[in-house]
Amino acid sequence: IDVDGTTNLDVVDIDGAVDMASTLTVTGEITANGGIALGDGDAATFGDSDDLSISHAGGSTYLTNTTGSLVLRSDSFRVLNTANSEQILHGDADGAVTAYYNNAAKLATTNTGIDVTGTATATVTESNHVNGLKLINSQAGGYGSALTFQSERSDNNAIVSAAQIRTQGQDSWNSEASADSNLFFATSLNGGLTDKMVIKHDGQVGIGTSAPSKGLHLNFSNDQT
Repeated sequence: IDVDGTTNLDVVDIDGAVDMASTLTVTGEITANGGIALGDGDAATFGDSDDLSISHAGGSTYLTNTTGSLVLRSDSFRVLNTANSEQILHGDADGAVTAYYNNAAKLATTNTGIDVTGTATATVTESNHVNGLKLINSQAGGYGSALTFQSERSDNNAIVSAAQIRTQGQDSWNSEASADSNLFFATSLNGGLTDKMVIKHDGQVGIGTSAPSKGLHLNFSNDQT
């Protein structure tokens, strides 16, 4: 069928090629059992103003949305390689979103935050030396934050905390004047973390004691210095 102009069709079964030299307007559904083929640079457009388009050109495929938001709805979302053998991105409703490198999970969201497998690198380019990695506890009251170092046991693969650095409010933290804080250093002892050193809000340092009474307070086997 060769069409050069406006064509109104009711029901047409076509077994062959259709060449269109103008616009084909269809009211109803188009069923293409053999697929719809578009050439390089040709776009399938959607919306009254062609707001959404899908096209392929120069070896790349483009999904372009020019208005509002591009919303993908699915309870389970996957991005895989062409061979369907490697995961790139994986997300589930009410579950984790996981990013992969070479089919190995590297970053995953959890119900408490994120899990990182491998090395996490934070690069700061500012010259004021105050910005970088920040640990924030959004629970009001000066509860502070902690950086915990963990390792895996060789006998049962259990994850064990080996050391920790944490902050803790000295006062109630209900005003600027009461937001003093202390810095604690803990290491593992007999299966649990115990504080070994503290830097108090007033600058006093305690090693072997959490309540230093001097600028540097050392307490080893009840022998105070």
